[in-house]
Amino acid sequence: MLEAERQALSREAYVATLALLEKEMTIIVDYCNAMSTQAALIGGFVWACFSGEYAPEPHELNAFTETLYFGFSSAGFAFMMCTVIAAMVTSNLGPIRALKGHEPDAMRRAVERMKLDRHRVFTAFFLGILSNAGAFFTLIWLKLDSLAARTVTTLIAIIICVACFLLMKNAAAAYSVDDASPMAGSGLVKGATYLQTATAASKA
Repeated sequence: MLEAERQALSREAYVATLALLEKEMTIIVDYCNAMSTQAALIGGFVWACFSGEYAPEPHELNAFTETLYFGFSSAGFAFMMCTVIAAMVTSNLGPIRALKGHEPDAMRRAVERMKLDRHRVFTAFFLGILSNAGAFFTLIWLKLDSLAARTVTTLIAIIICVACFLLMKNAAAAYSVDDASPMAGSGLVKGATYLQTATAASKA
């Protein structure tokens, strides 16, 4: 009787673990899809910097500004394409790896791998944003003739960039929960510890 109850509890814990991992995988897939969409849009804007009407004319460039502008633009486009490809690979191959794994903790391994890829996707996207900002500031100084207009426009752009960074930082801090948080149950059992315990119980 006790053995049957133990096995039933182990199966319930294993099923609950799979449900939790499935939700986490869905969140990561949605995150990658959103990042790839935004990166594709921004990459299109960057491509317009090469061939659009806002591209600097040859007489506006010298060796330094040409290297700076097209270097930033190329880096921004490359990072955005890396974001699109990495997000697409993660969102498609991650669930496939979880479903085709033979070991009981295949989904857990897939989710852990997808978490690493999520950080890489964010890093590539962030570097692409920085590169685009560098190309934008270079374009300001190439297109505007007045020093006052250049300075004012650059200051406004810097203020907006700093405000966006602080907004993102505050939002990330607001949605994160520290282990020492006074919330009920926080700091008692971590997610990784729970998953490892449930997986070990299911194998017993």
